[in-house]
Amino acid sequence: MPMSKWEEYGLADMIRVELRNVLRQAREGDHKFDPPFITAYQLAIALVEQDQDLCEKLGMPLGGKDSGEGETLARYLANQLSRRIQEGEIEDIEGAFLSVKSIKHLAFTQDVVATATEPFSLFRLKIE
Repeated sequence: MPMSKWEEYGLADMIRVELRNVLRQAREGDHKFDPPFITAYQLAIALVEQDQDLCEKLGMPLGGKDSGEGETLARYLANQLSRRIQEGEIEDIEGAFLSVKSIKHLAFTQDVVATATEPFSLFRLKIE
C-alpha cells in the first residue's frame, strides 16, 4: 500500500510542533483559557512557514476564498485531523468548531481570507 501524503510528509508531527509553539506562547501570557485553539487556516499557514514548499509538495493551494472548490491545505488538515481524532488514531489533539453566526470572513496573514460559509475547524493540544 502506498504511503499517504499525511505520512510521507510527517504532517502529524509538524502539527504537534506548531500546537506546542502556540501553547508555549499562550502560557507566556498566562491566559486562563489554556490551551488555546487555532483554526485550520492558522495551522496551514504555520506549516507552510515550517516548510515553504509544502503546498507544492502536496499539490494543493494554502486555502482561503480565492482557492476555488478543490482541496486546499487548510481543508485537508481539517478533514484529516477530524477523521483521525474521531477514529482514535490521534489522542493528544482535540477539535472543536467556531460557528459562523454573525461572521462574514476571517482574515489571516499570507493574504488568506476565509469566507464564513461553514463552521471553522479549531484544534489544540490536550493537556492532562
